[in-house]
Amino acid sequence: MFRELREPGQPDPAIELIEIFIWQGHELLGRAQTALVQGNFRVALHAIHSLRGSAGNVGAIRLAALATKMELALEACQPTWELSALDDLRGEFSHVTTLLEREKQAA
Repeated sequence: MFRELREPGQPDPAIELIEIFIWQGHELLGRAQTALVQGNFRVALHAIHSLRGSAGNVGAIRLAALATKMELALEACQPTWELSALDDLRGEFSHVTTLLEREKQAA
């Protein structure tokens, strides 16, 4: 998908998209964790919702699905499940980051 965005003689937009996704993902996961620890489900929900959208934009389907599940849990105010779900999200985000870094290196 990223390779289709490239134009000869132009900076590679795929590299920029990957870097933005990774940076933003770290920020959103950190914001969600802080909010959960503080019991602020609204802020956590907003961060996870943003992560879900970003994941969908880069084709990280499993990450988007995990974020959707966490959104539903946050809407239902299930605090014991949310912190373990955040660990699952972090693990999948790490996996996606590794794959995207490889894509960047191949560019």
